[in-house]
Amino acid sequence: MPFTLLSALGYCIVAVNYRGSLGFGEASVQSLPGNIGRNDVEDCMAALDAAVAAGYADKSQAAVVGGSHGGFLSGHLMGQYPDRFKCAGLRNPVLNIALMVGVTDIPDWCYIEAYGTEVRQ
Repeated sequence: MPFTLLSALGYCIVAVNYRGSLGFGEASVQSLPGNIGRNDVEDCMAALDAAVAAGYADKSQAAVVGGSHGGFLSGHLMGQYPDRFKCAGLRNPVLNIALMVGVTDIPDWCYIEAYGTEVRQ
């Protein structure tokens, strides 16, 4: 993402290190399976709310952009909070997790999210 350009144009950039990303260690990463689209979405909304409360961002002019898992999140954010975002940009988003199991570089993540962690006989 061209954050430098957007920032130079006067946009407030809120880049969220949500639960499940690598910045907080393995326990954070392991907290995401089964909570995808919930914990990470809540963290993004809390960051947006904090930026608005601090006066950095205008809540009526928010947009969301992301790629891969960020694209997945962008879709979830628009779907769960349609009145909070003016627009979204989804770059190579994760849209059908079950179909990705056999063709992805993250099959373990896709399997858990599509089918759960319980072994079925």
